[in-house]
Amino acid sequence: MLWGNHDLHYLKIPPFICTGFQHNKEKPLQEIIEANKNRFQAAYAVDGWLLTHAGCHIRLAQHKTDVVAIAGRLNSKMAEYIEKPYEPGSQGIFAIGGGRGGECRVGGIFWHDFKRETGLAPIKQIFGHTETPEPVVTKTYVALDTTNNKTSCWLYDTSVNELVCLDLPELKLKMQNNEPGLIAELPKDEQGPFTEYLILKSVPFMGGYWQADYRRWKRDPDGW
Repeated sequence: MLWGNHDLHYLKIPPFICTGFQHNKEKPLQEIIEANKNRFQAAYAVDGWLLTHAGCHIRLAQHKTDVVAIAGRLNSKMAEYIEKPYEPGSQGIFAIGGGRGGECRVGGIFWHDFKRETGLAPIKQIFGHTETPEPVVTKTYVALDTTNNKTSCWLYDTSVNELVCLDLPELKLKMQNNEPGLIAELPKDEQGPFTEYLILKSVPFMGGYWQADYRRWKRDPDGW
């Protein structure tokens, strides 16, 4: 399992807090993460590919091309933090780049945004984090975050270098009666609380919501 930014912020001493943090509900999540933190890795190398949450910048790769060595160094840096948390530096693995509202030039392996930032290491790597409608496949990287696609998900088979599309028929069925709506069209006293409820849930577009989420919220406003 790979660390991602939305996992790291549930450590007892997190390197950062990002959007979607479940305030007042964080205790059970923190207990799960802390109990299993040694099962996570910052990076993984397989079949000549480097896997991280958001992609590895050339500086973090130290201009090297051996993905096994790069993964080892990144995991070592992560292990140092788990052993003894410290204040993250502006150039380290926890850096938040300007593309995601941070003060650093580019993001680290948990925050890099390949759409808004440049400098990905010229090695074969697979990552998510930055959402795209469909996977983006180039000679040097594969971007697999298709969060808002509710009918399919993709894997990348590194043994044959091919995308594998997995249909999600159950979600297709659920969405047949699940039309999008506009939050601005809801009663004003519902807009704020419902928006808070939608944190970490998928929305069809900015300011939009799925009818199924609204029905669930009306049944149980405090539910997840």
